Amino acid sequence: MRSGEERARDWRAGRIATRIVLERWVGSAFRCVDFVTETGGRLRLPSTPPFFSVSHRGGGLLIAVSAGGGGGGDL
Repeated sequence: MRSGEERARDWRAGRIATRIVLERWVGSAFRCVDFVTETGGRLRLPSTPPFFSVSHRGGGLLIAVSAGGGGGGDL
């Protein structure tokens, strides 16, 4: 079983990785944009595209990005 510290570290690393991936799509101006958190905890950008989905389990992380929406994945 993973400790709370490990889960917190992985959560932070996942947010950083998501920002890096999205910055490749949107450009460096994305660094100043906050995520919008929807009901249930799903993240989105205040203006879209790109659409994205983040899935994580244990130490794994999957980030799917799409210009047209409808992308995603599960671990």
